[in-house]
Amino acid sequence: ILKSLLAKGNAPLKVLITWLIFLCYNAIILWLAVRNGTGMGFIIHPVDKILHAVEYGLLCFLGVYAFSHFYENLLTKKVLLIAFLYAGAIGLLTEAIQYHIPTRFFSLGDLFFDLLGAGLVALFLLRKT
Repeated sequence: ILKSLLAKGNAPLKVLITWLIFLCYNAIILWLAVRNGTGMGFIIHPVDKILHAVEYGLLCFLGVYAFSHFYENLLTKKVLLIAFLYAGAIGLLTEAIQYHIPTRFFSLGDLFFDLLGAGLVALFLLRKT
């Protein structure tokens, strides 16, 4: 069913579904950022950083597909830059939000791995252009 919905003839629906997935993923990231931090204590520190990189790498990847609907070519440098900067801005926003939550804290390490994950995905996709 999804394959037929995303066929070439349904371009507006494809754009809508792409943006819905992208926005839902953004909502999940923001929800995780404002949650009480005590429930995530079971994650070992290095694994936490890897999860940050994967989370924001996926955000960048989804952003490329969402933002590409405004341009002719999917993998333009402009789209990749916009998606990378967007992922970085969301990473900074979530850290800023956590600064104001008593059980959470602002972490430059988390922000670094957010940017690293988004950057690696952007660089990988750049090589495909």
